[in-house]
Amino acid sequence: MQIEESQIPSKKGKIIILSLIGELDVRNADQLEKKINQVILPIQTKVIIDMNKINYIDSTGIRFLINAHKKNIKNQGFIAFINTSKIILKIFRLTKLDSILKLFDQQGKAIDYLEQS
Repeated sequence: MQIEESQIPSKKGKIIILSLIGELDVRNADQLEKKINQVILPIQTKVIIDMNKINYIDSTGIRFLINAHKKNIKNQGFIAFINTSKIILKIFRLTKLDSILKLFDQQGKAIDYLEQS
């Protein structure tokens, strides 16, 4: 898995964008967890996770997303997920994650949500 990080200015600081490439599974969840911990440990961090190039997710990947969401809430931050493929979105619906995670089909909508949060 590859993780590309970028930042965009926001009305209230900055928004960090993590673009995930590859498979989110037991083999690479630790790598992603280290990166996300670096990003969300500061208080009130706003993060967009771009899922456009994720082609597979297993239960470890799902657990990671839930834990990242919980940690960010604990730190008074916000995470938005964008560009989720139809297959991954179907998994989110089956596991009811679509009712917990903030999912958007466009980066602009996620930015609007994060700027209002």
